[in-house]
Parts: sequence; structure tokens; C-alpha cells
Amino acid sequence: MKAFSPRILLLTILLVVGAAGAIVLSHTIASAQDPHQTMLTLRDLPENAVVSSDGYIRDFTEISHPLHKAEPLDSADTQVEKSADLYDYSSVYMFSSLLREQKAYVANWQYVYQNPEQAQKAAELFLHQAVNQAPDKIERYPGTSKNKALTGEILSVVNPEDGVEVFWFVATDGNILSLAMVDGLESEANKEVLRTIFDMQKN
Repeated sequence: MKAFSPRILLLTILLVVGAAGAIVLSHTIASAQDPHQTMLTLRDLPENAVVSSDGYIRDFTEISHPLHKAEPLDSADTQVEKSADLYDYSSVYMFSSLLREQKAYVANWQYVYQNPEQAQKAAELFLHQAVNQAPDKIERYPGTSKNKALTGEILSVVNPEDGVEVFWFVATDGNILSLAMVDGLESEANKEVLRTIFDMQKN
């Protein structure tokens, strides 16, 4: 699993997007039905949040989500990255939001698998690959979404390029793998946003 960060996109968008209005990113389509009840929504975020994407991803090779199926540029990437247990999902729903004041980006992806066992295996693989990327720069601790819909693990990852702390939330609910991310330009702002969405059980 390659490190996934929308920082370049975030920098560009924050320069051109006003505090009001919305941007719909390409390669998502409006939902024909309500997303799963555990999905993050605008109500879960700070008041200044602006929706940037809300819908099903129709192209699984689109790199707007962390488990995209695009062929890696580096052919030396491990085969584990394309493990069927991680990439054999049938649909992906994406919700994302920009927070101009905090210079942050929040995204939630929900992947639907064939059964709960496969979703749980995918969560374990995602966590394993994330930790193996930089074990000395990652902290793990339990977390629960503020709406109490999901309990899972929070990963605190220090971006090696700029030292900014990025947060991931990994959880399952039945046959659904839920991945949420808080990324931005400043570590403290990212933490502030994270605390708005999740209850952390950090020692």
C-alpha cells in the first residue's frame, strides 16, 4: 500500500475555493440510495466544512481512494498490495470534505466485500501494510466515531516529507470496510479535526 495523501490537491483547492459552495470531484456519481448509516456526513464535521465528494466511485482505478486498482508505476511493488483479500471489493462509496479554516481534508471510504470475514481480513491487511511502511513513525490506538456507529483503530502517521501528522481510522461493520482519513497542512489542526469526529482512547 503506497502512502495516500491528497496534500497537493488540497493545496490547490484551498487557493481557489471560497468558504461557501461545493466542489464535486470527478469520477464519483451521485448515490442512487442512501449510503451506509456508518458513513461520515457533513453533520459530523466542523461548521465550516464544505463537501467535495459524495457518491459511489465508478472507476476502481481512480486514485482518489486508497485501495484503487490502478497499475503501480513501479513494477517492483509487492504482490501483497493486490491481495484478493484487500482488493476484492464490489463497490466503493466516498465522502470527502474540505475545511478551509483548518487547512484540512477529511475523507471516508466504504468498501463492500462478499462477507464479514473478508472485510475483517482486508482491515487487518491494511493495518499491517500501513505499520510496515514506517513502524517508527506510526502510533495505533482504539477509537470510536462520535456518532457511536463504529469502533476501530486510529493510526497516527508522520508524513516523512514534511513532518505533518496524518490520521487514519480503520473499522469494519459486517461486510463493510470503513477507512477514514484526516490530512492537512498542520498537525495540530489535523488533531483538532480528528477530535471532532472520533473519541480517542490514547494513553
